[in-house]
Amino acid sequence: MRGIEEDSILSRPRLSRIYYRGTFFDYPLKPVNALLGLGPLEAARIGCSYLRAQIWSSPEEVNFEQ
Repeated sequence: MRGIEEDSILSRPRLSRIYYRGTFFDYPLKPVNALLGLGPLEAARIGCSYLRAQIWSSPEEVNFEQ
């Protein structure tokens, strides 16, 4: 931005949200907002999926053919 003074650039706050299954969630995610919006069953399902992925992760790929 050559030739533009820094004073002429305006900064504005921006609202960012995630839309998931009909509900808006704050971004960055806040744990309380996510748990209340998802409900206990969906939150537990997501938590179990995350733990399973961490425990039984795929072997590290050495090249593009794997």
